[in-house]
Parts: sequence; C-alpha cells; structure tokens
Amino acid sequence: MKKITVGVIIVFIILIVSLLIYSQQKAPLKDGITYCTPESRKGEFCPANYKPVCGWFDAQKVQCISYPCAETYSNSCFACLDAKVEYWAKNACPEKQD
Repeated sequence: MKKITVGVIIVFIILIVSLLIYSQQKAPLKDGITYCTPESRKGEFCPANYKPVCGWFDAQKVQCISYPCAETYSNSCFACLDAKVEYWAKNACPEKQD
C-alpha cells in the first residue's frame, strides 16, 4: 500500500512539473497577441506558408517615429526570428500613419 501511495505521489509531482514547464513554453495570449518566447527565437528555418502577422517591435530596442511600430511578416516564425519583435498579432499590420 505504501509503495502505491509513493508511486502516485511521484507521478503527480511529475505531472505538475511537466505542466509548469509546458505552460512557460507557450507565450501568453492576451487580447489577440502572442509574445515571442526564447524557444520561438531559436529556429534556423521557418515554413514557407503565408499566414501574415503583424510583428510589433520592442520599444526598448527600437525607437519608432510613426504608428504602427511594427512590420508585417509572412508568418509568426519569421516575426519571432527578428530580435526587434516583442509580440505578434494575426493579419497584416495597420497602414503607416505619418
């Protein structure tokens, strides 16, 4: 009986740790935006599919002079490979305003 209880506790701990690790790998989704994670920046190759996203620049890395402070990328992979991009949203960026 003791071995079963210890085994259940170990499985439970492994499950909790796995869930915590998985939740930290996924970027938090807030108001339709997805933040680029360290894992999403590691890739060397991106798929050639065209699903345009608007990659919004990190204000600490880029000084913007007009809205939007962003660039349209062919997909989220290409957006996150650009170190200037902090997060992305689906579809192309709004038109530039001077």
